Amino acid sequence: MDILYILTFCGLLKPKGGGQNRVFNLTNQLKKKYNNITILESKEFMDLNDEKFGVIHGFSDLKIFSNVMPLSRDFNLNFIKKIFKIINNNQIDIILFSHPSGIFVTKFLMWLMNKKVPIIYDAHNVESEFTTEIFSNNNKFSKFKQIIIPLYVTILEHISCKYLVDHIIAVSNKDKNTFIKKYKFIDKVSVIPSGCNLMPLISKNESYKFKMKYGLDPLSKIIIFHGSYSHPPNEEAIELIKDFIAPRFEELNKDIQFVVGGSDVPVLETKNFKSVGFIDNIWEFLSMADIAIVPILKGGGTKLKVLDYLSVGLPVVTTKKGIEGIDAEDNEDVIVVDSVDDGFVDKINYFIENEDEMRRIGKNARRLAEDQYDWNKIGYELNNLLEEIH
Repeated sequence: MDILYILTFCGLLKPKGGGQNRVFNLTNQLKKKYNNITILESKEFMDLNDEKFGVIHGFSDLKIFSNVMPLSRDFNLNFIKKIFKIINNNQIDIILFSHPSGIFVTKFLMWLMNKKVPIIYDAHNVESEFTTEIFSNNNKFSKFKQIIIPLYVTILEHISCKYLVDHIIAVSNKDKNTFIKKYKFIDKVSVIPSGCNLMPLISKNESYKFKMKYGLDPLSKIIIFHGSYSHPPNEEAIELIKDFIAPRFEELNKDIQFVVGGSDVPVLETKNFKSVGFIDNIWEFLSMADIAIVPILKGGGTKLKVLDYLSVGLPVVTTKKGIEGIDAEDNEDVIVVDSVDDGFVDKINYFIENEDEMRRIGKNARRLAEDQYDWNKIGYELNNLLEEIH
């Protein structure tokens, strides 16, 4: 198949984050199945190495007073020209969108050119709910943005899902059921979950080396979290670790260090909290850890960081929001807590005081990653779905 994948908030290789992780791995899997891949991405996110995975086209997003406007692609002449040229000059069998922005104008152009190409919306979230949760009543944004952006995205999603796309890919059964309920269709939505690359498991001695590389006491218990700081739910989680969770352990246990990192994460260090900034080698960062925590309170879709933790057999303490979309059983594969409160702290402490339980849940986590969330297995599911639609 000849597949055109249109990306919105990321490129194929940057910036690093959950959305980029999903896009890259799905693209890589489709390429492995001998499909021809064309990528259309914002010039802001282009990387020379993207060309290893497909034919890359770039365009310029609209800017208003230096503010980038990726949601306005249906009115972006540069985007429209690029889409027209790609569809007109190439044999395209499937068009994948990572966001509703741009679907309307693409459908209109295909109507003008009398082309019939299925449009698939790869929905990383239920975007209307996610945007409303992030922007509404958030004082970091102007009142105008708090009102207009959720409204605009809700309308965009409604028109695209209800009338324009041929199929929707949801990342979880929860999101699938939400789409069906909102837009009253049954046979138009399939689940293709996000996944993980199964990383090699290492010995304690190797783990000690990675701890020392990060300037940590190799005999300390290391508790980690990672994510892009520019994503509000991750910023909130990191601040909760720094200001609420880590201080609670200063008196409980001196041999514990909380370590966070990710794109745009500020570098700093307090008594038992260390922020290392951008993570060069995610496998080393995960492998040095004893426990992973996910104190996330907002956001949609699947948190790929959780799948990363499962992939190396880390025992995880997470909120219900953090584990959404992942088929993990509480007290078997992970530990799930309602919110970030005393109960969350107690569950971390429970792991620290019960090594056998840490190992049991860590082994179960790895098994779950192998059985259900290996990108190679997910790649076959996606390729088969696209062949059916094509």
